[in-house]
Amino acid sequence: MDLLEPDSYRTYVSHPEQLRALVDGNPGIARIVIDEIQKVPALLDVVQQLIEEKSRRSLQFILTGSSSRKLRRAGVEVDFIVYGQDMFLAIEVKSSRRVSSKDVRSLKAFLEDYPQARACLLYGCRDRLLVGGIPCLPCAEFLITTHPGCPNQPQKIR
Repeated sequence: MDLLEPDSYRTYVSHPEQLRALVDGNPGIARIVIDEIQKVPALLDVVQQLIEEKSRRSLQFILTGSSSRKLRRAGVEVDFIVYGQDMFLAIEVKSSRRVSSKDVRSLKAFLEDYPQARACLLYGCRDRLLVGGIPCLPCAEFLITTHPGCPNQPQKIR
């Protein structure tokens, strides 16, 4: 779901509970990607409710945007969040081949707000690093191990 699309934005800003109807109407979907989540903060409450409902199937939400879930704080932001019943992961992506403590600042700020989360930085080199307590992984390695043929891959729904 892309909240930059005017129709989607209007639907969810006026009726965030519509997300629940969308999930109920698509029982085969296990992962839902919501891009530009910061545009409709009320959706975060609906996402949280859907995940916490024990009677529901296991759902995973991937929230992206420039300010997802308190991501923008003091000029820092996190690129992606994978959020589900068994996972809460903040991901920062850098195209550089070097990583410094400045690069993990946003992830550390996120972990201060959400200590139950995990975090990692993906970057363009071959070495696995630990910078400021944050795992820094080669982007290619991360992508190869995400199992793109898996039937539970994110699917686009409207």
